[in-house]
Amino acid sequence: MSAILLGAALKEEIKRIKSSTADPRPVGEIDAAFEKEYQDWMFARPPEAEWFLLKPDHSIDAEGLLKELKAADSSAIAGCLLKKFSPALQERFKTGRFDKWLNAVLIREINDLLETSAQLFPKELQARLSRTDKKELLRLKTILKGLANEETAGPETKQTATNPPKPDPYHEALYKQLSPALRYALKHEDFEQSELEMVMSELNGLLLKEERLFCPDVEKKLLPDNQPGNPRGEGPEERILKDDGIEKTQLARNRLWLQIAFPTQVAKVWDTLPVLYAWMHSHEPRNALCLSGGGNS
Repeated sequence: MSAILLGAALKEEIKRIKSSTADPRPVGEIDAAFEKEYQDWMFARPPEAEWFLLKPDHSIDAEGLLKELKAADSSAIAGCLLKKFSPALQERFKTGRFDKWLNAVLIREINDLLETSAQLFPKELQARLSRTDKKELLRLKTILKGLANEETAGPETKQTATNPPKPDPYHEALYKQLSPALRYALKHEDFEQSELEMVMSELNGLLLKEERLFCPDVEKKLLPDNQPGNPRGEGPEERILKDDGIEKTQLARNRLWLQIAFPTQVAKVWDTLPVLYAWMHSHEPRNALCLSGGGNS
């Protein structure tokens, strides 16, 4: 059983225990009240920052999430995130295959460096490197691979190498400026992470920034009032975001907006096991919970 499904089972067991008390209200009303109290409790105490970061089990529909991100155009809600992803991830979405991706991201990163860090390049080389001269750019791949292999090789391997790359301060400086994902690929001839792991890692980087995950215009589009025919209506995320009495860090706000943008792909933070366990440890008395699905134990 996945952690999220286990969390859902655990929460349902807590609800059943609470609804078995002498509370005269209907079960549905008791459950709704519990959910609200539980979510408010999470923010009433200083929440753990780690709770809001994405974990592998927070992806309910990984295939759906990747499909939506890949198909996004610049005007789509997912497109707003796509523009914030690294060149390495953007090119991976475009190319798919490792060999095509390696060439595309190498060209893109070198061209970006030409625009932002031209001092790395000697003038005569700057004159040869251009966005249209892919042959010259890809020629560098062999040299950079040599540096990558030299970096990971032991002293004996370096001494016996047949054609070691000549020491070149320019190439060494260029190699150090490449992204970790590209340096790993040059060394190992493979992706460092799966596509989903790469997305999760970059989303966490965006969540941690002290800035909005989505611009105000996109946030406005995400609100239920601005989505014709939206059957979901206002959810707990919108309620918490609107409540000025609930203190929220930018990290918490960003996670809530991510849940609103991908309601069926990303798990609710309050459904994760660390939050449920923290709630249980903070409430006395603790009840014995049965998750076996039956039996008298």
